[in-house]
Amino acid sequence: MEYRFFIKTYCITDMFMCIFVCSLLAFRDYSKIIIFLSVFMLCWLILNKLRRGILKRNILYFGIYKLLFIVLCMGSSLWSVNPNITYLCLSMLYRMLICFCVLFYVNSEDNFIKLIKFCLLGSCLLCLRLLIVVPVDAWGNNRVGTYLSYDPDNSYGNTGITYVLGVFSAILIGDKSSLFVSTKTRYLLIIVFSLFSLLSGSKKQIFIIFVALVILLFFNSKNIFNFIKKTVLYCVVVFLIFFIVMNVDILYHSIGYRLESFFSFFGNYNTANLEDLSTVSRLSFLKDAFSIFLEHPFIGVGIDSFKYFNSFQFSWAECNFLEILADLGIVGFIIYYLPHIRILNNLIKRYKRKSNFLIISLILFAVLLFIDATMVSYNEAHLQFYLAILYSYCFLINTRRDVKCKKV
Repeated sequence: MEYRFFIKTYCITDMFMCIFVCSLLAFRDYSKIIIFLSVFMLCWLILNKLRRGILKRNILYFGIYKLLFIVLCMGSSLWSVNPNITYLCLSMLYRMLICFCVLFYVNSEDNFIKLIKFCLLGSCLLCLRLLIVVPVDAWGNNRVGTYLSYDPDNSYGNTGITYVLGVFSAILIGDKSSLFVSTKTRYLLIIVFSLFSLLSGSKKQIFIIFVALVILLFFNSKNIFNFIKKTVLYCVVVFLIFFIVMNVDILYHSIGYRLESFFSFFGNYNTANLEDLSTVSRLSFLKDAFSIFLEHPFIGVGIDSFKYFNSFQFSWAECNFLEILADLGIVGFIIYYLPHIRILNNLIKRYKRKSNFLIISLILFAVLLFIDATMVSYNEAHLQFYLAILYSYCFLINTRRDVKCKKV
């Protein structure tokens, strides 16, 4: 009877987690439902863990890091001009619940792989949702993410990032031979997610995929000649994709014209005729954020308060590093990036094994840092979700090492 109950509970937990992940990635605008699912999922997982007597240190450490950051954010209300700090901190608590759901669920490599598969399913549902809600005449004329109801000013960027992370989920899952996911299916998912990422119209997604795949190509090359051969082939493929983007109307009007203005801006910097207003405004944000950090280096001006000092008022720094430095100074920056330091430390320690799965995880970590360099991510649920996935993976490889040591 106990064995049957265990199997039943195990299946129900997987089903709940699948619903939770798909809702988070594909229906993030229904925030009340996501909050309910987060609380319900966390309570369910905690009850099962306590019943089985399992409570890991990684959960405790991660919780301490996040709570320290939230406490600092609450404390910054003493010197901040932002009247909405309490609401912001409550939303951070909700993001922390999401992270805890991941950490409680991932107690084995099988569960980790299941979670990656749920991420793929969530990205597929987001594709399906866009196909349903975006009008036919809007494809190629507008950035498709704007038709989702959450954060209309930034939804296109978040939509594209979901697809980029979906690409890496497909790559990650391919390294595990125990999974029934064919190579053709993985490549199809990578192509579909990359295409939807292009249609999202955000430049940073293109650069993320390009740079990350180059790094992956380097690590997977057996020798320098193999690397050169693959690089030449990769460059030809990239050139063909760029040619298609610039000559196919639906892709040109989504992302092609933005790439064109971006390259023309850096190729011919002329303040009298600035073509890429997005790049110009981003550079201005970065300059203002760094100036504010220099004026308030230790504790900043208060969480989410940079927008009150920015020359473009009520806009973020478009860089998580500088946003946190401006808002909370060096103290807040160190506290926020403690989990990242722990992840990097664990990945580097295990790098000697040089497994593809570990290398791809390291590249995914670099991708998350690149995203931090191009947008404000500390309060983005799906990015905190992927950070928790990497954190849980680092704990898994530590646990595996401990088990081997005990056997010896």
